[in-house]
Amino acid sequence: MSSTFTLLSARPQSSDSRSVSGETVKAFVALKEGYEGKVKEEEIVAHCKERMAAYKYPRQVEFVKRGTQDGYRKIFEKSL
Repeated sequence: MSSTFTLLSARPQSSDSRSVSGETVKAFVALKEGYEGKVKEEEIVAHCKERMAAYKYPRQVEFVKRGTQDGYRKIFEKSL
């Protein structure tokens, strides 16, 4: 499990998350019911930036609906 996944999954608003590393790190976050539209991308980025190394924290966040998951509670890429 990635440290981004662990950190984001610990947030009370997050039901699932996944991060993808490329030129920049992007996090895909599925929010728990009732939190949709209440959590902003900037909050997630700031939360991670305070707790992670500069090269690890996500620069972008995309909120997704909770979709098909594998055994590790990660969102399958095909559902993104």
